[in-house]
Amino acid sequence: MKMLEATVSGSFRTEVATDKNRHPFDSVKGIIPAHDWEWHITHAERMLPIWIKEDDRYKDKNYEGRIKVRVDDVKEIESEPICLHKDIKEMSWEELMSLACYKKLILIPHYRQGDIRTAREIAYREYEEKINGKRVFHNPKELRQFRERMAEKEISEIEIENMIKQSFNMVVTPDRPDTSYNFVKLPSLYVDGKKPVQSAKGSDK
Repeated sequence: MKMLEATVSGSFRTEVATDKNRHPFDSVKGIIPAHDWEWHITHAERMLPIWIKEDDRYKDKNYEGRIKVRVDDVKEIESEPICLHKDIKEMSWEELMSLACYKKLILIPHYRQGDIRTAREIAYREYEEKINGKRVFHNPKELRQFRERMAEKEISEIEIENMIKQSFNMVVTPDRPDTSYNFVKLPSLYVDGKKPVQSAKGSDK
């Protein structure tokens, strides 16, 4: 698919919480989705720590966060995001950043900000809501209010429960472990679907 090779420059911190001893960088290259120009900086800022880590010129420099990022150039290339067809529940930090850019899921935490389990869980929820179009229930209050609104519209209890089953229900109910939200027990969720298994060349299967 069409992607963009971005060339960026700027500076990054080498010490925690201070711009002292900042380090400049230039001609750092990385791949981002072929979105409109207003997304280029957003994607570059998210991907920068990965690009810096992969650039041999900066392998001996401690990276503690970006200070300034400029997108100096973009060039169309044929590639694909590394998150494609991957299971969100098993993604690495690099794949999560790729997903955040590819699908514009801005609530996914930035690279290694917090623990990866939480980042995967947020990514899963965002994908279900923003990409799959599911209603999300975050807490019992939201669920109760939804039931009340639907009942006021004279929707039957069976229909209401079916609507809830088709939603992404994050409500934890300790007394009902069979229906309670549990991220570990959620099904795999593949970006743009699971990649089809191709049969061997010349096979009739």
